[in-house]
Amino acid sequence: MKFTIRVPASTSNLGPGFDALGLALSLHNEVVVAPAEAFSVSVLGEGRGALPEDETNLIVRAARRACAESSLELPPVSIRCTNGIPLDRGLGSSSAAIVSGLLLGNHLTGSMLDREQLLALATELEGHPDNVAPALFGNLQVALRAQDKVHRVELNTAHLPQVVLFIPPFKMPTHEGRALLPTTISMHDAVLSVGRVALLVAALSAGRFEALTEATRDVLHQPPREKNFPAMPRLLDAARDAGAVGAWLSGAGSTLAAFARTVDDARRVARAFMDEGARCDITGSSHIVAIDRFGATVERNA
Repeated sequence: MKFTIRVPASTSNLGPGFDALGLALSLHNEVVVAPAEAFSVSVLGEGRGALPEDETNLIVRAARRACAESSLELPPVSIRCTNGIPLDRGLGSSSAAIVSGLLLGNHLTGSMLDREQLLALATELEGHPDNVAPALFGNLQVALRAQDKVHRVELNTAHLPQVVLFIPPFKMPTHEGRALLPTTISMHDAVLSVGRVALLVAALSAGRFEALTEATRDVLHQPPREKNFPAMPRLLDAARDAGAVGAWLSGAGSTLAAFARTVDDARRVARAFMDEGARCDITGSSHIVAIDRFGATVERNA
């Protein structure tokens, strides 16, 4: 039986929520799976010509992991990937691939694993839950792996403001960004980070948007990553000056993200990103995106 898997992008951290906060966005990867006599993979859209079209593809590896969890093997299928999520831009492209593969393998083996079990496997493969949780469940997820268990709480996103993205033309691979991070921080910065994360979750839960400008600032991971993106502070300040109620580096970058109260504000923020990018000789693209409230889906094709 032919079926289609659709998985959303995500923006993680939201400033200080390092490896713990993730929000699903309305950019998607789509994977169409069909029975076949021989195994095949094709990639269209983002990553075409760069991602492997064989069994080393991350989707295939994740699918095999799901099958192994049920003590079964992945049968021969054709897999056609149409990717809308940019690679290495901090929008959860690897998490979307992992979730796609796990859902693929799980579906082919009778859906023996529930979504919480899939989340545990996805976190194991990705290394942290902040992108895989919203990719699976949608909405805004607070997720933490501790003592070999993933703890997850979903926040209501019905009242959240608009999300604006600025996607630069250059990549910032996650492993390179993590290599820049300090191994220790001061007590002052630790207390400031904890306070901002608490303020951020409370503000998002209560719809207190006026608190988001301070709550989305970060001292832990964004300043070290400025080495690979020197214009980042100028672009974030430009978004705030244009009316953004909070702005941050999405994941490890290079995408920047911002909240805006209204559609008109979102348009001003998008324009400010573009204008400041031009002044910094960065020819990126701006997008106003919705929040994905459903997460990954699996649909049988007629």
